Amino acid sequence: MAKEKSQWTVQTQHEYQMPSRILLFEDFSTIVPFYLYRAAPANVSTLSWDIPSVLGSEGMSLLYVRMMGERMQSFRGTTSVARESGWASEKKLADQNLAFDEEKGLFYQGSKRLDDSTDYSDTFDSLLRHIRNAVAHGRMRKEGEFLLLEDSNGKSTDAKGNPKPLTARLVVRPSTLTHWARLIEDACAQA
Repeated sequence: MAKEKSQWTVQTQHEYQMPSRILLFEDFSTIVPFYLYRAAPANVSTLSWDIPSVLGSEGMSLLYVRMMGERMQSFRGTTSVARESGWASEKKLADQNLAFDEEKGLFYQGSKRLDDSTDYSDTFDSLLRHIRNAVAHGRMRKEGEFLLLEDSNGKSTDAKGNPKPLTARLVVRPSTLTHWARLIEDACAQA
């Protein structure tokens, strides 16, 4: 008997908006330069903080916990976004029930970190990469007080024309992205 496919998906890309039109100047002037340049890998930008080298695994892990605070259970790194469609539906992050009601996110994380692990360095690195990609590739839109950020692996369909799952969908306030940028900048400057 064939396994029944989940009715919940995380693959529909939304219509995106220019960051300069949806962000207040204060947020724009922090978010765009930080996530495009400072948070970029060192081999991508000469303005990069090279965060993994500066903070190390322990520093990134501690910073992730600090950034998340009470939101820890509302963000999930996973080795397969498609396999987490049930969790996405519970958090109202799925295509079929996407709601802009709280800060939350689901994103691909290459490592197989166990849920009970306290090492969040890969989770931190993955989250930062997906935010950077969303900003760099213009995959943002504003819905009320929230931003929708999405990331994908290039084309939106596979070779057969079937929709490919997104690699990240995040719902956050612009002020949160600004706050996270400042926390990371401060941590790097003090390291």
